Amino acid sequence: MLTRKLPLAVLLTTALAAINSHACGPYFPNYLLQNRNANLLYLPEGSFDLESSRLVPADPRLPQWLDTSGDKTQPPSAQDVLLKEIRASGSVEAAEKMAVSLPTAARLYVLGAVAFATYDNRARDYFRQVIALPVDQQGEWGLKARYSLARDLMGDYPAPRSESGYPLSSKDNSHGNEQELREAFELYQQIIDAVRNGQEDPELLSLASLGQQGRIKMWLNEPLVAAHLYAQQAAQGSPTGSLSLRYTADILSHPENENFLQPGIDDPVIQQLLIVSFFTRSSNSLFEPEPRPNNEKEIKNYHNEVIAKLAQKINYDMPGSDRLIALAYRNGQYPLVTLLLKNAKENGLTAWVQAKMALREGDVKAATAWYAKAAASFPVNEVWGPQPDNSEIVGDEFVIPLCRINAEQAVLALNRNDYLDAMRLMYKAKDSYWPDLAQIAEQVLTVKELTAFVDKYVPAPNPPLSARSENTGYDNRYTADVKLRALLARRLMREGQYQKALTYFAISEDRERALSFINTLPKKGQKTATAQDWWQAALILRHQGMELTGYEMAPDFALYEGWYSWPYYDWGPEENPATKSWISAGERYRVQLSQPKQDNRFMHYRWQAVKLAEKAADLLPRKSQAYAAVLCNATGWIWARDPQSARRLYKRYVKNGAPFPWAENFGQNCPQPEFTALNNNGKI
Repeated sequence: MLTRKLPLAVLLTTALAAINSHACGPYFPNYLLQNRNANLLYLPEGSFDLESSRLVPADPRLPQWLDTSGDKTQPPSAQDVLLKEIRASGSVEAAEKMAVSLPTAARLYVLGAVAFATYDNRARDYFRQVIALPVDQQGEWGLKARYSLARDLMGDYPAPRSESGYPLSSKDNSHGNEQELREAFELYQQIIDAVRNGQEDPELLSLASLGQQGRIKMWLNEPLVAAHLYAQQAAQGSPTGSLSLRYTADILSHPENENFLQPGIDDPVIQQLLIVSFFTRSSNSLFEPEPRPNNEKEIKNYHNEVIAKLAQKINYDMPGSDRLIALAYRNGQYPLVTLLLKNAKENGLTAWVQAKMALREGDVKAATAWYAKAAASFPVNEVWGPQPDNSEIVGDEFVIPLCRINAEQAVLALNRNDYLDAMRLMYKAKDSYWPDLAQIAEQVLTVKELTAFVDKYVPAPNPPLSARSENTGYDNRYTADVKLRALLARRLMREGQYQKALTYFAISEDRERALSFINTLPKKGQKTATAQDWWQAALILRHQGMELTGYEMAPDFALYEGWYSWPYYDWGPEENPATKSWISAGERYRVQLSQPKQDNRFMHYRWQAVKLAEKAADLLPRKSQAYAAVLCNATGWIWARDPQSARRLYKRYVKNGAPFPWAENFGQNCPQPEFTALNNNGKI
């Protein structure tokens, strides 16, 4: 008997709950440059949902599963309304009185449905009467009657529900006897055959029937046959088929079920199922309500034995053979990887593994060539999805293999000081690895290089964006192109190229703020007016500095809109001399040049705003309220982060300014400066 057989209700609920968990705190986007060595040597985990959907070819005569949950429903017909009322009647006797006006097939089916829902043994008879009708009289009810009769024979009754409507677990996990199960299997096959022969199947009962047949085979201790049925269901796009395959793979790969596995070890479908299960192990984890009789080490050793057997039996023409190579690499079995690669057919995945093996051997030139082959041959639309937590990998990574390959190519380009090529390659992965693209654009390329790149490759949004959206996080609500143009605009603002910067603000709201700041910067004029202009410019920079001059990465982290100051670029691997950093001296020099020359701090623009405020104070009468208020407000902008500068501003006020009652808490609860009390020459 199969070890750890679970009822389907438990299987589905636990499998659906087995999703990736992430650390608490803010969302960290993919970020490869923080630990380049680990990321270059790491091969992401595959997607079980994707891999399980291509174990066998899709059957063109069966429908493809589509998620219709978001589709608009048609208004119910009068018959639909009546059928719903009959189903809610609660008893066959009441239903019989309500159903007299229905066509024969519909009447018999709905009476059977009511009996089935109430565990009434008359259900089978009603369903059999539908099936006994001439085919032209069965209509849509023929498939439904077969499906429901098969469920009744299986003992697959609706789960009882609480008063609030939630499903309750049933203590009775029994099912039909072997004869009933085989009759049910045949009924499901009739549904599948009818659909293959052209009968309409709007409710996708043919796909559900494949899954039900798989359940029957599992109950009859025939997991290998069940795996084939689930594989066909998954090939038609059914998520339930994929979930069932996860469970089946977990069963087959358990040491206590070795007797069930051995007859199928030469079966290509079973081979592929085991390979993809191991290759996507984290995403294939199932919560198990009962403890494993074997410890994790024993199971791991058994899995390695199974992998070794698969390596001996592998057919290199089999679609999943490249996944075995990737599995061996992820498993740290590098001699096996080398052996398997000798006979492997070259494709995107094997080339990617070749590149990583070359890096492990220190052959960067060969790795670069293999990366180029991987990028040229990997499917553009292949998605592997979320990755498990990894202490060496920064970010919540959602893997699109081709994007990841492009990003790793960019890391190597940086290492050889080919900065423009690094930018070009990372731009290909722009929506997956925005922090990495921002790092190169902001801290590696010169302003001239970045401007030329944006002009050539990064179009302005069409139509223009009018205002900032507040519905979602900054990282998600704008495309990489919009963010890259904004990054350049802010960089030009920091360089003082104000008019040029206006061209690149992709959001008109930010462009208007920038224009307001530029227009506020004083020209030659009267002292009071000039001081007031400096003050207004300081206010704009203090409150909109993140959008106007902030760094996307360190030190400001506009990436998080100033809510979080995580030190992305800390050269972490260099703290361990044994770990290669992949950071060249040339890149390091450029990064240092890109940082603020003074006040290199989180929200650096606040210190720039303080400088503008001090320019205003320079033009104000020292004993005026405006002088004291300007310095008080400026102190408040930085006092919590820079006590030394706060003390300097306070000392300036004490030395030069007049006493005011509110100055006892200098830097807090400061009034606005009163410029109206001054004449144009800056006198009280």
